[in-house]
Amino acid sequence: MSTTWLDPNLAAAVTVGAGVISVGLLVVVVSQSLQLRKMRQQWTALMQDSRGESLEDLLERHFQERAALRLEVNDHHLRVDALEKKMKTAKRHLGIVKYDAFDEVSGGQSFSVSLYDDDGNGVVLSSVVGRSLARLYAKGLISGEAVTPLSDEEHAAMREGWSSGKKGGVS
Repeated sequence: MSTTWLDPNLAAAVTVGAGVISVGLLVVVVSQSLQLRKMRQQWTALMQDSRGESLEDLLERHFQERAALRLEVNDHHLRVDALEKKMKTAKRHLGIVKYDAFDEVSGGQSFSVSLYDDDGNGVVLSSVVGRSLARLYAKGLISGEAVTPLSDEEHAAMREGWSSGKKGGVS
């Protein structure tokens, strides 16, 4: 009786099978290695721009620039808010009406000028020109109301001032 527990024919078949499997696995490993090398080359090419600069460096610089721009935009918002607050009190409504105050003087030498802010605070100036006199009147405005009564021409200057302020684009 033989002490071999495996049949010699079966042992040869197992050895040949193991060899075939080993060769197949070797082919798979070599193939995978070649594919991996190709992928690494493609990855390296992808991670660089046309000048050879790293895509990672480009992205990092982009994010830094974006953060700086975000700070700058926030600063601009603060400045715009401050300017909008100042605009409310800016004397930006201007109205001018020229007229003949007296029959003896023609050519629209007399005039009324209104200048006031969005809240109606400002002044109305009127120059009345006659043949032998010229007078200048200043009337204060508070909340759109005159401290002293206004003439028709002064009212017209205020209406013109309000419409000119609206055309200015900021209301």
